[in-house]
Amino acid sequence: MTFFNRSIYIIIYLVAVSTFTCLAFSSILTSYENTKNLQNGLSENSIQVSIQSNMGETNLTNNDMLDKLVNASDSFLLYKELGTYYGKEIYLHNTIFPFETASNRKDINFFIDSIIIDQALLNNTITKNDTQYFLFKGKYYEVIDSFIKVKKDINQDSSFFTALNIQDSLIGNYVIDGIPKQTLENILNEFVATFNGDLTYSIDSLSLNFKDRISLVFKDQILIIFILLLTILLIVMNTIGTIIAWIDSRKDEIKTRYLVGASSFQIQFWLLKEYWLILISSFLIGTIAAIIVFNFGFLNYLIKEVNIYGIFISLCFCFFIGTLTAIISITYHYTKKSSIRKDVKQ
Repeated sequence: MTFFNRSIYIIIYLVAVSTFTCLAFSSILTSYENTKNLQNGLSENSIQVSIQSNMGETNLTNNDMLDKLVNASDSFLLYKELGTYYGKEIYLHNTIFPFETASNRKDINFFIDSIIIDQALLNNTITKNDTQYFLFKGKYYEVIDSFIKVKKDINQDSSFFTALNIQDSLIGNYVIDGIPKQTLENILNEFVATFNGDLTYSIDSLSLNFKDRISLVFKDQILIIFILLLTILLIVMNTIGTIIAWIDSRKDEIKTRYLVGASSFQIQFWLLKEYWLILISSFLIGTIAAIIVFNFGFLNYLIKEVNIYGIFISLCFCFFIGTLTAIISITYHYTKKSSIRKDVKQ
């Protein structure tokens, strides 16, 4: 009980640090994991294509490209930008709609001016002759189904999908899933050759590299990262003083060990082992506290999950920083304060 009473302040301090770091690292790792889930059910093999014309327009249509894509692949999914983040034009070739729909249909047949919307948008529709319509850019689209949009903080899905107008100009931005990059380049090169270079395009993989994923995580978790960096700074500034105060509270025990012949190294190592015991115990309490905080939903707007990997990294972080500051504190204490030895000698 005496050991606990003398260590209560540092235990509370370490429990608070452990609780926050468990939550913070879990949130950051969850955010990083979510970056691999691309928008609108796309796979990591998806290709983004931008097609432009030096003349501003072209006689080529979406149908011209679709004919070649259909011949090149048994199945694919194609999205074309509508000029808004919230919606996309869609074309399905022998593939299923990538979201769960209200009708539970997967094989959906889009037709001209048809649309599938997020269920949250159903209140924004109008009904004529028992048919629902959704207004977008001054035009009414027939609602053929609705889907359940999964809430995501990164790579958010679109809120509606309208049938690709195959007669529209080929100019625009696309994402295609199911067509090899080289095949797509060959098709586009044929178009470029046909128009003597007046048609240009750029083609890139939609999958993110490590740097891009880290950038997304930083944007998504900027508040958590800022608080974590501030916490590290506070740990460096405060932990040394806290540990020194803890050592000072144990002067009598240290004197006793000197009296029975313990060396300076033995006492320092004993203090370090005692600190490790406090650190691990505090971390276990902090982990339980983090799980409780998450399960009660106190920080749901910031923390999406507490996972084993975040807890492990938090343990490594706390153990490394804690051990480093403990060694510095103990060394500083024995370098600058020799009063214990002098009291023993007297």
